[in-house]
Formats: sequence, structure tokens, C-alpha cells
Amino acid sequence: METWIHRTFPLFFNDDITALHTYYPYQDASSTLKFATSGDAGASALGTSATATGYQQLANLIYAESTFICPSYWLASAYGNRGYKMSFSVPIALHGYDGIALFGTAGLPTFPESLTSLLQRIVGTFVATGSMHWPAFTAPEWPMLNVNVTGGRAVPVENPFDAGVNGVGAEWMVGMGLEGYGRVVDGRGWEAGRGERCGFWRDMTRL
Repeated sequence: METWIHRTFPLFFNDDITALHTYYPYQDASSTLKFATSGDAGASALGTSATATGYQQLANLIYAESTFICPSYWLASAYGNRGYKMSFSVPIALHGYDGIALFGTAGLPTFPESLTSLLQRIVGTFVATGSMHWPAFTAPEWPMLNVNVTGGRAVPVENPFDAGVNGVGAEWMVGMGLEGYGRVVDGRGWEAGRGERCGFWRDMTRL
């Protein structure tokens, strides 16, 4: 882990690495199962996800938040009351899968028609009105819409378009009763305090 941190962030001083470990503490994975976390209750992405646990999950989260997620927070908040944020959490919520769900052309069993319709209404509403049906992404809570599915049953991932995820022990939801939904959540407290971790990455811009 230390070697990976040094290679990924070569300009970090020792104090910076110590601070990183404070914000991203290691959680023993010896008895941790892989599963998609709820985001605001129970286990968090600091310790597990649908695809990894332990040091691998910690590295995944560090890279994701420093490179993609926190910059998306900053960009959305920069627009003040005209910026909105959505989190795509449908297991397995890998990079780019939101686009697959939006267009609904892949026919993946974990993306029901109701999910595609929801995402298309979101895009259509913003194009037509310039606003959304949830609060703008502003301090202090940074409210965002979390999109997920409910119902169905958990089965091993079998994705014909992304075979690399089929053998990692991940599960997704399929079957009867599967429905897409969205709910407004606290973006600052998401995944055990993402707002604080994004503050750490913002401080690192001095490098």
C-alpha cells in the first residue's frame, strides 16, 4: 500500500501521507464480505464494495475520490444554486455504467426499464428547465440525488459486455420487482464522511 501511495502521489511529503492514512484508515478485510454499501448507514466504502475489500478497496476509493468523485463535488458546488449532483449507486456501479443505464440499449438485467426512464426524465428535465426536482448542490449538506434499484434478488454478475467484472465475486440485482428509484441524500456525510475527505484533497492542491 505504501509503495502504491508513493507512486501515485509522488509529490506527497511524509506528513501528507500520514494525513491520508487518517482520512483513509485501513479496515481488516479478513472477515469482510464484498457487497454494495448503502452510502449512509452501516459499512462504508472505506472497507468494502461490490468488487473489493481491504487494501484493494482502500486504493480503489483513494483513486476514485481524488481523481473523479471529489472534482465532481467541486464542479457542482462551483455553480452555486444552479449546480446539481447525482450519484449512480446501482450495483455494480462502475465508471460509465450510468451511461449504459441511461440509454438502455445494452439490455443488462440489473437495469430495469423504470431505471432508464428515471434517468431519461432527469436529463430531459434539466435540458428543458435548467433545474431539477431536488435541491442544488450547496453547502453545508451538499444534497444530491442517489439513484439505485430496489427489489429483485442478488446473483453473481454476468456481464457479456464487461467480462472483467464477472470473476471478482461481485453481485447485482435482477428478477421480479426490480425498480429504479432516487432519493436525496447528504453528500457531505456520504460513505462515512466524503465531504471531509474531499476537503483533504482540496488542501492537497497546494502541491
